[in-house]
Amino acid sequence: MAGLSNGARITLSGGMMENFDYISWFGCFSSSVDSAELLKALNSEKFSSYKLNYMFNADGIYDFAYNGHKNMVEELMKDDMFTEENTEYVQIAFGYHSARSWRVGLYDALQRFFK
Repeated sequence: MAGLSNGARITLSGGMMENFDYISWFGCFSSSVDSAELLKALNSEKFSSYKLNYMFNADGIYDFAYNGHKNMVEELMKDDMFTEENTEYVQIAFGYHSARSWRVGLYDALQRFFK
């Protein structure tokens, strides 16, 4: 499941926080949610036995969502579920909150999802 901007918020909240038992591959572009809420959901009794296959994150360095998204990923990486093998954050040089940046991010994500 992947999304950009508000679609990434839906990917995180609706996909990861509500349906982690069905979905374990995620692409998040230019958005974030509260990392504490996300970790609470993933470490809940309902989802604690499931593993994350991959979470790809990307923002343009000039995107207004850049700092929040980057901070969210840094917080998630403190939890054992998120590792360098299954979680990635990419900074898109000269990127903005725009379709051009999202195409770059989606292309990179698909390279990881479909090795």
